[in-house]
Amino acid sequence: MRKIIFIVILAFVCNTLHSQVAIGKKSVDGFGILDFAQDIGGIILPVVRTLPSGSGATNGTILINAVDSSAVKAQIRVNGAWVDISDANRDLSGISLNTTANIERGVIIGSKTSSASGVLVLESTDKVLILPKSTNAETNIKSPIVGTMVYDLASKSVAIYDGIKWNFWK
Repeated sequence: MRKIIFIVILAFVCNTLHSQVAIGKKSVDGFGILDFAQDIGGIILPVVRTLPSGSGATNGTILINAVDSSAVKAQIRVNGAWVDISDANRDLSGISLNTTANIERGVIIGSKTSSASGVLVLESTDKVLILPKSTNAETNIKSPIVGTMVYDLASKSVAIYDGIKWNFWK
């Protein structure tokens, strides 16, 4: 009888746990679903040449829009529309962009499936993404590439590198 009770309790606990991933550190802070050690670099946003549509255009999606190579910019999907989060009026036509085609479906953390389409999909109703932190993105990340994203502790903002300079978004 004790074994049965133990198995039932263990099954209940396993069912209620949600996956959390820590990169470069031993544990996740707070309610993070994905968390990074400080000053290890940043997340690299995908550079897309075709904007996602349908279920792929989920609110909260962040990307580098390279549909028009003379108007490359960081964007986020908010209330069904793409919103620019890079500085306006900058010529990014000479920057080097990722040209590797994505041929696989991405990785999903927090759920077995997702209706969203992306290289990395975080699914959770009670966990959050904790961005990689940098004490100062402009000085600590020596060779950023287009789409590098961190939380900059110096400016207390999200910093995204557009290929020429860091853009800070509060």
